[in-house]
Amino acid sequence: MTHDVTTTGFFRELARFLSWRTLPSLLLMALALELLARASPFLVGKYVHQPFLRSVRRPELLAEPEYTDREVTFFVNERGARGSLSRRGAPRIAILGSSTSADSQLRQDESMGERIGARLGGVPVDNYASDGSFHRETALVLEELAGSGERYEVAIVMTEFHEEPASDHERRAFRYWGQWAPRDGWIQADWLLSARIEVQVRREPRVDGILKAFGLIGPSEQEGYWERVRGERERRLSGGIPYSDAVPSFDEDRVERIREAARRIFVPARALADEVLFLCQPIAYDEDELEGVSERWCRLRPAPDDPNKVRSNRSMALEVREKNRLMAEVAIEMGVRVFDLDAGIRPHLKETDDLFYDRWHFLPRGADLAGRLVADELLRVVPERIRARILLESRARRSP
Repeated sequence: MTHDVTTTGFFRELARFLSWRTLPSLLLMALALELLARASPFLVGKYVHQPFLRSVRRPELLAEPEYTDREVTFFVNERGARGSLSRRGAPRIAILGSSTSADSQLRQDESMGERIGARLGGVPVDNYASDGSFHRETALVLEELAGSGERYEVAIVMTEFHEEPASDHERRAFRYWGQWAPRDGWIQADWLLSARIEVQVRREPRVDGILKAFGLIGPSEQEGYWERVRGERERRLSGGIPYSDAVPSFDEDRVERIREAARRIFVPARALADEVLFLCQPIAYDEDELEGVSERWCRLRPAPDDPNKVRSNRSMALEVREKNRLMAEVAIEMGVRVFDLDAGIRPHLKETDDLFYDRWHFLPRGADLAGRLVADELLRVVPERIRARILLESRARRSP
């Protein structure tokens, strides 16, 4: 009998402990975790770590440590842009656009924006470009920045007109490099925990392999992408693929959509900066540039004139250049300066294949070349008052 009473008392006390101690504790732990998720962007330095996207290149180049997979680290400043903060009174330069401008596969010091700043003697450059951002996203960033009262001496814009349906990116304000949670919702702790756990799991091959074997996790987004790329490259290398140089039609409706997209970009760009420089997107290779380059372009896209053929590099390059030309026409009409970065880089493609790792993303040498070309063009075309401030800042930074 005593034993029964003692047992009953034990469970009663346990229930009381759980109800009055554990549940409030769990609630406090959940609140503390959510607070950590909310406060992390302010307490932790805004460093971004990501693997270098290895290119489909010659095997002998892939064997070099410089081009094998590596973790790339760069930082985000207090404005949410990649780059160092401008000093008070210093000339301010902003870069906006898509992945070629973002250079997320390159270290901070290797990126085109940093090379522009270095060429100008250390002038700070804020890089608001981001992977996967085409004309719609670029316009949203410009509208948000201009509407917030930000001002720059120079805004450099390089983006491409993208004709696929609008994605989730266009239905919300642009998410800067430094924004912590990549999705909407008032609870951020779940994403913070799951993201960190996934990173740690995927870094441990044995754990990753076991979980994949039992179907608990699938390939990462990057692994899935490169699996598709490898398959398409194998088809290219197998030979026998019929290529077509045909370019999709630029009918009147398509031309007007491109021109309207350009106008939507350049209106807020002119409100954001005293001078706007539009860069024509560089495109890496045609079939006839260097031997073997046709195999280095990964994706196989159906030709517009024949479903049994795939588009050649030349077809893709000609289409991008025509979009550049149409956007440049609008830029000139609106008083925006134009620099054909594609034409500036193109002569070098006949001498080396070490500038791009795919059809338009830079390797370090390509970003350095682009940075030097753009910086020299800025010094040539910007008004004297802006050029004088840039040169004055350059001398001040070189002084001990």
